[in-house]
Amino acid sequence: MHVKSLGTVPIKHTIPSRHDSRNKEIVGRVVKQLELDKYNVQYSRESLKRCLYPSKDILVPIDADRKVEVRNKVLIGQGRHLLNLQWNIAMLRLFKRTPDNLNGFDFNYSEKSSILAELKQRDITRLYVQYLRDHDLNGIARIEIPADRVSSRLQKRQDLQAFLGIMGYISLLNSEPTLINFINRSIIIKIINPLIS
Repeated sequence: MHVKSLGTVPIKHTIPSRHDSRNKEIVGRVVKQLELDKYNVQYSRESLKRCLYPSKDILVPIDADRKVEVRNKVLIGQGRHLLNLQWNIAMLRLFKRTPDNLNGFDFNYSEKSSILAELKQRDITRLYVQYLRDHDLNGIARIEIPADRVSSRLQKRQDLQAFLGIMGYISLLNSEPTLINFINRSIIIKIINPLIS
């Protein structure tokens, strides 16, 4: 039996240049819809373009001066963990006891418990996909298959991977307060508000 070492798998350093204008258009839409400039999030448009290819093993430059690059697969995992962590923190804040409780009794408990039960039944991945759809971020992933052969399910999965890669990339460039403020205001609150209203 022959086992192939992962260390010998070549990493691509470039992305296809034939779709550069389309990539720039998608990156512009991502920057606008996520409101990166509004929350003073640091990013490089060239690096964001590389995050749009989740199915390729591409190195994404983090720091050009020091020549630091990270695999996009690592960024996807980091983005997933970061968003899930912020989601869980938001849920804990939403359902914690408050100083408004009288004698330790929460008179909003029945309302909160029904909302919590509904949120627990929902898959967080589906909420992220719904967020992408609601905020015009569908179709951000670049897939090397003709568009007429790409199923909507595959496109949604790849869009989510690209989105998570972008979140992972942003997390490496920005300070913790900037990052948490951006994620909570631009993403988490926009997912939670329709669910609890």
